[in-house]
Amino acid sequence: TLLRLALGMSTDGRFGAIGLSVGGTGYFSAIMLLYLIYCEKYSFFNLFVTLCAFISLVLSGQRTCLFIFLVLILPYCVNIFFSTTRHTNNDIGRKKMQLLFIVMMSLLVFFTLILLLLVSMGVQLPGLSFVERVFDAVDNFLNGSLSQEGSVGGRLESIEAGLGVWVDNPIGIPNDFYSLQSRMCDYNYPTFPHCTLLDIILLWTLPVAIYVSGYCIKLWFILAKHHDELQWIMLF
Repeated sequence: TLLRLALGMSTDGRFGAIGLSVGGTGYFSAIMLLYLIYCEKYSFFNLFVTLCAFISLVLSGQRTCLFIFLVLILPYCVNIFFSTTRHTNNDIGRKKMQLLFIVMMSLLVFFTLILLLLVSMGVQLPGLSFVERVFDAVDNFLNGSLSQEGSVGGRLESIEAGLGVWVDNPIGIPNDFYSLQSRMCDYNYPTFPHCTLLDIILLWTLPVAIYVSGYCIKLWFILAKHHDELQWIMLF
């Protein structure tokens, strides 16, 4: 992601990792962050990867993944500031990881405030147009007009096209992304339906989709019941 940033290889002001789309980069970075913060033990390498993943998530401009990450990290924040449990093992490392997290969140807030000030002053942000997209999304949400958001409309169009493919192929299609993409093009949408469940139904058939979804939900309940930190990864 940083290499693409240095080379100016952006996608509408957003930067993805080499070999990944900006959406895939944001998804991978967000879930990697949750895993490192919740599940991994402290080490210098994990600190380094955590910082890289955070930078990659921000540069990807993936608003959905950034928002879900911030929501799912709230229990971690509560634990930092309100937990009274004393730890003896790896306590120093845990504190360093928490300190890095606090610094990252502080930088994100500071960065956001500076950009908000620049945008309000009418300053153009070359190469960082995704920042304006974030502010537009927040503004539409606060005004109750989120349906006017371009990406929301695009997602709805993708789901409508996917439903059309499903009507034409009620027992599913070959388990091949390009087969799905070509059928989506018949409904004037260039990629896949932006709905995981619908994708699974089309590629794996409805019975398999029901089984997989039920398995994932059951696994999440088991992890949550045992207070396993992997529950946040599964929930994401």
